[in-house]
Amino acid sequence: IGKMLHRNAQTIKQGFGFCGLFPDADAFVDAAAKEVAAMEAKRRRGRARKANVRQIMALIWVLCRSGMQWRTLSLVSEVHWTTVFYNFQAWSRRGLWRRLAKRLIGEWRQRMGYEDGPSALVVDSRSTKSAPSCGEHGIDGGKKVKGVKLHILVDKFGLPVEMTVSAANVGDRDGLREMLVVVHEEMPTVRDVLGDLSYSGEEIRYEARLAGVSLKTKRCGDKKSGFVPTEVRWVVERTFGWFAQWRRIAVAYERNVSHFVDFAWIAIASIVAARLSRPSKTGYVNDIC
Repeated sequence: IGKMLHRNAQTIKQGFGFCGLFPDADAFVDAAAKEVAAMEAKRRRGRARKANVRQIMALIWVLCRSGMQWRTLSLVSEVHWTTVFYNFQAWSRRGLWRRLAKRLIGEWRQRMGYEDGPSALVVDSRSTKSAPSCGEHGIDGGKKVKGVKLHILVDKFGLPVEMTVSAANVGDRDGLREMLVVVHEEMPTVRDVLGDLSYSGEEIRYEARLAGVSLKTKRCGDKKSGFVPTEVRWVVERTFGWFAQWRRIAVAYERNVSHFVDFAWIAIASIVAARLSRPSKTGYVNDIC
């Protein structure tokens, strides 16, 4: 076991790659490095970056996928964990992860033959347990979960177009209100938002109309029958299934709770980058990494 750990550590230290073991990671590192290069080209001032961007991106991917602590990054890399965390914070403040994921999603939609933006979105939320170090807590009385709640809007492929996070005791409609502002400003093609009965109510329907969309709700199951796939609404549940494979967003650890959303964007960017790196047109072969 010691030799295996040493070999894996040397792989990250020397090559900054994953030797084909995780093709989605290599695809993510390539896409993220290009996005950083484009972002740095627009920066007119500031000192030059000394750390290797590809190495930092690889370590951020490892942390997001494995759920390891920030301080343990120094055990598998010559880069100190504070350097990785500093760059992660800086890129998060500049919106790198969301911009990267949305660019990759746009490229994948074009590959699938959809030039325009989505016309309908599906909304849902998921309550996640939080560690004592998390900067925000709440209790979801319905699901008996103490932690945070991830609100998400996805297209018909299950790819997120907007995400936000709140305490678990915040209602689903409140999370949707925040995302409707982004939909109104950035997504003029959206006409319908589909959700379950937790998004019903005249007030939220009125606010949706002000944002230029129609909110449609429908029952998606009950306590006896459980979850029942309804039209295209089931795709958001699959998206939460993708997130279950990324341990850093299985539990909320970050003091800055917005970093929880950043890790969710990293997971989506990695999944879509892996799809784009495959030769098939659909990218659905071995869909989930």
